[in-house]
Amino acid sequence: MAMKLACLKFGVENEEMKQRLAILAPLAMLLGGCSYSYDVIAVVRDGRIVFVVDPKSSSSPSCLRRIEVSAVDERESVWRESVDYDDDCANKFPIPYGESFKGRHQPEWPAIKASPLRRGVVYEVGTTTGATGYGGGRFIINSDGRVKNLTLNDGAEQSEQATGAK
Repeated sequence: MAMKLACLKFGVENEEMKQRLAILAPLAMLLGGCSYSYDVIAVVRDGRIVFVVDPKSSSSPSCLRRIEVSAVDERESVWRESVDYDDDCANKFPIPYGESFKGRHQPEWPAIKASPLRRGVVYEVGTTTGATGYGGGRFIINSDGRVKNLTLNDGAEQSEQATGAK
């Protein structure tokens, strides 16, 4: 029972994701120590946004199973991919935004085709690696086109600064 609880899957829905992470991560560590977390950052490579594990994170996960990117203010997913846990580690970091995952897709988390990312919008990314690794981060594409990674506490004030709103 403890292992089942520690290895639960969860959805990534902005505030809900943070609440679930706040509850599941410590619970999973107490129940068996098999859970881990890490920060995900957005970088630009060859003109594309690519998600990588923050080099400052204490974990170096592989075997990416799920990713979801959401527009924070709009509370909607702009891209989601999720595959079965038995896909032989077909998907690994770094992962370009919008790239289709290899493996058997999970019907309970249907894929959402990537929408174009917009400047001035705060996005949140959540990932699952292995059975019990959870990653997350926030980023914004500033009005000048540069990507800036934010802390999970940053939000609307960053969006206003990026768009020039007052």
